[in-house]
Amino acid sequence: MSKYVNPFTDIGFKIIFGQPASKNLLITLLNELLAGEHHITELTFLDKEDHADNVSDKGIIYDLYCRTASGEYIIVEMQNRWHSNFLDRTLYYVCRAVSRQIESPSSKEVPVPEDPMTAREPLVSYGKQYRLPTIYGIFLMNFKEENLEAKFRTDTVLSDRDTGKIVNPHLRQIYLQFPYFTKDLSDCHTLYDKLIYALKNMSNWNRMPDALKEQVFEHLARLVAVADLSEENRIAYDKALDRYRVNQIVEEDERRKNEEMRRKAAEEDDLGIGDLSCYGATKVSTPNIDRLAGQGVQFTNAYATSATSTPSRFGLLTGMYPWRQENTGIAPGNSELIIDTTCITMADMLKDAGYATGAVGKWHLGLGPKGGTDFNNRITPNAQSIGFDYEFIIPATVDRVPCVFVENGHVVGLDPNDPITVSYDHKVGDWPTGEENPELVTLKPSQGHNNTIINGIPRIGWMTGGKSALWKDEDIADIITNKAKNFIASHQEEPFFLYMGTQDVHVPRIPHPRFAGKSGLGTRGDVILQLDWTIGEIMHTLDSLHIADNTILIFTSDNGPVIDDGYQDQAYELLNGHTPMGIYRGGKYSAYEAGTRVPFIVRWPARVKPNKQQALFSQIDVYASLASLLDQPLRKGAAPDSQEHLNVLLGKNNTNREYVVQQNLNNTLAIIKSQWKYIEPSDGPAIEYWTKMELGNDKQPQLYDLSSDPSEKTNVSKQYPDIVKELSELLESVKEK
Repeated sequence: MSKYVNPFTDIGFKIIFGQPASKNLLITLLNELLAGEHHITELTFLDKEDHADNVSDKGIIYDLYCRTASGEYIIVEMQNRWHSNFLDRTLYYVCRAVSRQIESPSSKEVPVPEDPMTAREPLVSYGKQYRLPTIYGIFLMNFKEENLEAKFRTDTVLSDRDTGKIVNPHLRQIYLQFPYFTKDLSDCHTLYDKLIYALKNMSNWNRMPDALKEQVFEHLARLVAVADLSEENRIAYDKALDRYRVNQIVEEDERRKNEEMRRKAAEEDDLGIGDLSCYGATKVSTPNIDRLAGQGVQFTNAYATSATSTPSRFGLLTGMYPWRQENTGIAPGNSELIIDTTCITMADMLKDAGYATGAVGKWHLGLGPKGGTDFNNRITPNAQSIGFDYEFIIPATVDRVPCVFVENGHVVGLDPNDPITVSYDHKVGDWPTGEENPELVTLKPSQGHNNTIINGIPRIGWMTGGKSALWKDEDIADIITNKAKNFIASHQEEPFFLYMGTQDVHVPRIPHPRFAGKSGLGTRGDVILQLDWTIGEIMHTLDSLHIADNTILIFTSDNGPVIDDGYQDQAYELLNGHTPMGIYRGGKYSAYEAGTRVPFIVRWPARVKPNKQQALFSQIDVYASLASLLDQPLRKGAAPDSQEHLNVLLGKNNTNREYVVQQNLNNTLAIIKSQWKYIEPSDGPAIEYWTKMELGNDKQPQLYDLSSDPSEKTNVSKQYPDIVKELSELLESVKEK
């Protein structure tokens, strides 16, 4: 046992600072804290309990409440454990002390003038009741507060926002975050530093260090020696120390759990399994994603639920097949929120487990109520309505209006005098369109994208207004990346879940000048380099914050690739032998393999050994698998189609999922079981009209043996009718669940 009391226990703090014998020690500490601002010669301990005036009022019990000889009031609080709204509590404590000065009996005797315009002297007297002494709130914190800067000391004053000039000097708050005080004793050259060093470390000492030669430390040593405590104080201290140790154990368990619980998911748009060098690409290099794969579990047989963006994202976040719900097709930019607010999303589950949650980047799941989104007022419901604490999102896609960011329900940078109007039915306003004003177009459409021109690019849909809020396409990746990095940094001390939707490979492909022309494959190749940079930035952020080892980073795509998806960007002409689909048939929109077989990488250095994972896996199972990892029971009705496959997710075994269900643009379903893939008959078109993509629709059932025919060249349904029957019945049973 330490020779000295622990100052972060209630009674330890009282012994050091809260008894008559410790007054001089407290004065010394306060003078060091207020050096150059105020010097205390004497102080008086006041009643620590501020009683409530009525049953609805909140009483306060201060740790220390003092008044100096010159009339200042000082509150000193020690807080050992973090709790929510701590900064609000400190403000309340200080404001309570301020209000009590106004309510003093002497001030109430001052008359209120009836006519302040004619009664000058009474007016002056009346104003005297508002003359305040300085109130100091000093808060010693044995934890890090996320809403303060990451430093030991934070001083707050009332000042002008623009100039920094102090407006009122009488309200002062000083926050001391002890975890950020990392100096060794040899680096402590001032009495102030030595005092802080002693407070932080004395509970581990059996003797006072020789370097602490000042008289104040001799006094401190005599004051806080455990052996010299009275019997009453010794009993109370032992109990307080036991509580402290229990709290530390609980917090350490929580810390370790939180370390294990950190998770970030990055979902790229329209990225093919053949677009990355770690998956075999030779014409483009993705070193950061390659490093991610080399440090984690790289899946070769993982699938998105759907071959298009909106339903795929819906399935990932809800754990429910999107075809079970209407209105989960490709969402226009003014669509209502597609995920019902009563649905328990993966973000909800993680919040239940204690996570801070954020959504950054491409959203494409709608915003607002049925009937369309009003972008000129607070947008609700939004991502915050379905489990996310924070949102900074692109409402739909970069080729759809409105071309603005939304942060926590508000369009970023919107001028209320320039309201936004959006329509997908007819032209609104007088902004030029690609169809009417082709001379203003800098990136010509190849098909479909011929409505309102933003930044020289014609989009899908019409909009007018919101000029101050419009994004610049070449800056989107930087903005999204910085928002993601800021979210991670602000939540580094707690478990967090960040859903990050990058948009680089999705049209229109407008790389930042740093990447333009660098790939040799045109703009589609350039934006793959940009995506790789983004992932590198996220990895670097985790590394620099020293949380990479205990952060699960999942990288994947929402669907397969498409080459020409609406603009004349020479994507086909400049492929130069690059094969985004790899060896697989189809692509985005398609029921064939390239539509939903996607890159999928999981990195967790502390718990996951790098390996290649060949097991059959579906993105829809991420939800239940993470819930299992956290021992978090799912609420009733949550994630009805998600299955727990945690050991597969972490690369600990390669047990196949029994089956995987896939969905194409036309809601035609396919099912994979073992080596067999069955595509149900469909009356849908064989070819997507705009992109000329093979959709996989056929009036006859299709069956492929993926073990011998991964490119799905030969339909063997007639050779294996029993397999067709088995898989058809299995698919129907899934539909009926």
